Amino acid sequence: MMEFYESTYFIVLIPSVVITVIFLFFWLFMKETLYDEVLAKQKREQKLVPTKTDKKKAEKKKNKKKEIQNGNLHESDSESVPRDFKLSDALAVEDEQLVPVPLNVVETSSSVRERKKKEKKHKPVLEEQVTKESDVSKIPSKKVEPVPVTKQPTPPSETAASKKKPGQKKSKNGSENAEMKFKDFILSLKTMIFSEDEALCVVDLLKEKSGVIQDALKKSSKGELTVLVHQLQEKDKLLAAVKEDAAAMKDRCKQLTQEMMTEKERSNVVIARMKDRIGTLEKEHNVFQNKMHVSYQETQQMQMKFQQVREQMEAEIAHLKQENGILRDAVSNTTNQLENKQSAELNKLRQDYARLVNELTEKTGKLQQEEVQKKNAEQAVTQLKVQLQEAERRREEVQSYIRKRTAEHEAAQQDLQSKFVAKENEVQSLHSKLTDTLVSKQQLEQRLMQLMELEQKRVNKEESLQMQVQDILEQNEALKAQIQQFHSQIAAQTSASVLAEELHKVIAEKDKQIKQTEDSLANEHDHLTSKEEELKDIQNMNFLLKAEVQKLQALANEQAAAAHELEKMHKSIRVKDDKIRLLEEQLQREISNKMEEFKILSDQNKALQLEVQKLQTLVFEQPNKDVVEQMEKCIQEKDEKLKTVEELLETGLIQVATKEEELNAIRTENSSLTKEVQDLKAKQNDQVSFASLVEELKKVIHEKDGKIKSVEELLEAELLKVANKEKTVQLSITSQVQELQNLLKRKEEQMNTLKTVLEEKEKDLANSGKWLQDLQEENESLKAHVQEIAQHNLKEACSASRHEELETVLKEKENEMKRVESMLKERESDLSSKTKLLQEVQDENNLFKSQIEQLKQQNYQQASSFPPHEELLKVISERDKEITGLRNEIDTLKDAVEHQRKKNNERQQHLGAVELEAKEVLKKLFPKVSVPSDLNYSEWLRGFEKKAKECMTGTSGSEEVKVLEHKLKEADEMHTLLQLECEKYKSVLAETEGILQKLQRSVEQEENKWKVKVDESQKTITKMQLSFTSLEHELEQLRRENKDIENLRRERENLEMELEKAEIERSTYVTEVRELKTQLNETLTKLKTEQSERQKVAGDLHKAQQSLDLIQSKIVKAAGDTTVIENSDVSPESESSEKETMSVSLNQTVAQLQQLLQAVNQQLTKEKEHYPVVE
Repeated sequence: MMEFYESTYFIVLIPSVVITVIFLFFWLFMKETLYDEVLAKQKREQKLVPTKTDKKKAEKKKNKKKEIQNGNLHESDSESVPRDFKLSDALAVEDEQLVPVPLNVVETSSSVRERKKKEKKHKPVLEEQVTKESDVSKIPSKKVEPVPVTKQPTPPSETAASKKKPGQKKSKNGSENAEMKFKDFILSLKTMIFSEDEALCVVDLLKEKSGVIQDALKKSSKGELTVLVHQLQEKDKLLAAVKEDAAAMKDRCKQLTQEMMTEKERSNVVIARMKDRIGTLEKEHNVFQNKMHVSYQETQQMQMKFQQVREQMEAEIAHLKQENGILRDAVSNTTNQLENKQSAELNKLRQDYARLVNELTEKTGKLQQEEVQKKNAEQAVTQLKVQLQEAERRREEVQSYIRKRTAEHEAAQQDLQSKFVAKENEVQSLHSKLTDTLVSKQQLEQRLMQLMELEQKRVNKEESLQMQVQDILEQNEALKAQIQQFHSQIAAQTSASVLAEELHKVIAEKDKQIKQTEDSLANEHDHLTSKEEELKDIQNMNFLLKAEVQKLQALANEQAAAAHELEKMHKSIRVKDDKIRLLEEQLQREISNKMEEFKILSDQNKALQLEVQKLQTLVFEQPNKDVVEQMEKCIQEKDEKLKTVEELLETGLIQVATKEEELNAIRTENSSLTKEVQDLKAKQNDQVSFASLVEELKKVIHEKDGKIKSVEELLEAELLKVANKEKTVQLSITSQVQELQNLLKRKEEQMNTLKTVLEEKEKDLANSGKWLQDLQEENESLKAHVQEIAQHNLKEACSASRHEELETVLKEKENEMKRVESMLKERESDLSSKTKLLQEVQDENNLFKSQIEQLKQQNYQQASSFPPHEELLKVISERDKEITGLRNEIDTLKDAVEHQRKKNNERQQHLGAVELEAKEVLKKLFPKVSVPSDLNYSEWLRGFEKKAKECMTGTSGSEEVKVLEHKLKEADEMHTLLQLECEKYKSVLAETEGILQKLQRSVEQEENKWKVKVDESQKTITKMQLSFTSLEHELEQLRRENKDIENLRRERENLEMELEKAEIERSTYVTEVRELKTQLNETLTKLKTEQSERQKVAGDLHKAQQSLDLIQSKIVKAAGDTTVIENSDVSPESESSEKETMSVSLNQTVAQLQQLLQAVNQQLTKEKEHYPVVE
């Protein structure tokens, strides 16, 4: 039966039946088209127009008839016996369309007939559907219930409703659809088969309905009867043929139902097997789900712990980032301030230089004016000479009067001389002070030169240090990042060492327990336990060796990382050295530039002094009051400018000294760092133990932190940021807790996803197992099928060569099937190994979870040991208040000091103004007296007194001397008062500076206290970091496990791909087997044809051999005749020549025939050789 369904016979039968039914249907309707046209013409001539009421009634009857037909359609499928039909039933449709009177009996009979015809036409279509359903039901392995072929009842209400709607539409159209209804009625009459009684009933009905129809029937009744008789005969034949087809199809349906039942039984057996398999798999799945649930709970606990630690560490990281930002801002502010100061100083120096240039230009202009004035003065001298001659005359007259007065003035002059002597002593003391200051300046210049020489010697070192100053300020973040990396690495190393020690302890304890148990069991089972103990010892040794190997690998990796980081530190130190060298070069350049500017200014000062001396000599020669005053003003302005330049130089020297101090500090730090790095290298080379290296690195890192903080504490902004640091440290703990909670939630979500993935994998594994079983069953069925085909082919094959070829092909296919089976077995073994790996990974996860719980307990204990946050906050707030109070006091003191400085500056300006006024007054009183303006006020007064006394001996009177003496006394008193005030202000400034120093000391002490607290907090942070690193290691292990799971998933996917490939190969094998079948059939046909040809060729060969034998016998006879004739010498010569020609021709024909036989034999051998290759 399977071969029948799979064969092409069943495929060809269905469309042939359908095509025949369609052809018969169209043939019947196409034959009666001429008769329909005749009836249409007759009815057009008669022009029968029915009323609207008749149409509506006819439509209602038609709808009722359709409802009855739909209700009874499927009932007639099971009936095999044909019913009797009446003519009145067929004519009922015509009556409904033309006459309003209803006839229910006729309608029912006609509807039954029409249904029978439709059923007969649709039976082959139903059989096709049944066969298709049977073919489709073979594919799936689910339950297939038998489909009833004969009875297909449908709800009548739906069909009735669907047929009422077109009836209502027809009643609306009315007269437009009358012709179409008439044509339909004629077509229905054509399809009906009437008996005589039925025809008479139709005629009677037509007579009753209208007389017009009776006339038409009278005219056409004669021709219609004959036509109807022919139609009835033809349709009886068709019915008989269709009944035979229906009987055959019923038999076929019965066979199909039997096959379906057998297939159902097979499917039931398969379903039972699958149910059993599913039950076992569900049990295994439940067990695996329970295990997964336990592991999920443990992973949730682990995730909570991980999140807590992660949040703590993230908060600490955020705090450190804030500190880095604060330090960056401080460094940037300080660098900006330094740059601004330097730029301001340079701008001031440039402005001073511009001023000096302008002054030089002004002085040159003034000198030109003075030359002009000299010329004018010479002219005046000529005039004065004339006046002097006149004055000499008067002088002789006055000398007599003066001689009288000289005696009176000599006493006064002696007093004045004593005073002038005292003033001259003061001037000399001031001059000595000036010389001392000049000597000190020279010494300072010498010192500067020495410093320059020393700096030139240290150029290489100081350049790198100066560049490092800026880079240290800019690269604090990089150093802190490196320090954090060191912290994390040290924490990881310490955590690894702690874990290793704990594992050693646990292993030692477990070894003790195992030994105790082994001793207890040794007494009972000596022989067995000895072997078991040896195995256990070997296993323990293997585990210990594995653990030690892992530890050694970790230590090697950590040492390599530490060496790499040390190399990085060396590189950074070298870079910083280079930067410091560059800074030193820049500072030396700036110092050299300033020294050059100082030399230029000193040269300019010397030139100006020379000019002043020249001008003074000129003034002495030409005692003009206006010129002297102008020169004195210029000298005073130049002195002031020189003082400003000296002050600027002093400030520059102070800045250089401060920078040198900073450079020295940085150099010391750099040297200490280099020493530490060298020490670390030496320690690494000596291979000191791991723990000592970690502690030394911690110390180095703490020292570096302290040094970096000391560099940063030079900035004033550090005081404000200490309190913020403490606040952020305590706020970071809460933020860390929150972040760790978030981390735990994320890990829980990841574990949920992993669980879902594992469940999907389990389902996929179960499905793959089922699929493998199905493939194995299919492979077995294919093997059986291939064996059957092989046997069949062996029976059918005739030649031995073909048989061998088929055997080789079958062997190859069997080998391929074996390979596929081996591949499937290997994949099953891979799946089992992967399941074992999953179980091992779960066990490792459980161990890690237990370790993490222990670490969490330790972290909680450490957290409980620290003081509460509220107390720390209170202490910090109190310290902040104290610091703010001290800062306010410092600000007030600074304001007071600045106020005092302003007052001092104002007093100094006032003193300078008074001194200038006094000098101007004295110069106006004694225009002839000229004193250099470079001297101090006291020295200038002494010099002026001396010169004034010299001038006053012959010119001034007693009254003017008294006025001058009074003014001198007032000036001396003012000078003493101003000196006393300056000393008071100096004492006040010293006191304020002492107070500020005390405040700074107190602030530094508090800062040290806070630093201690910060160090403690950092230690706690380092502990937390250690715990965090350990947790991170565990997370990495979990990630590795996840990666292993993903690898398993990928392998599973690869297996699925390979299984799909195996399915594709199986399908290709099936197609190849089918192709082999077709090739076998073709080869069999070829073999039959070739055998027939060979038989023909053999017959031809036999005939040819017979003919050859005859010819040879004739030749022998001819040869015998020739010998007889030659012996007798009777035959004439003519006959001998003819016989010779005959023999020659016969020989030629024989040779030709032999060649033909050889060619035929060669062709046969070639065909035999080529035949297996073609097959």
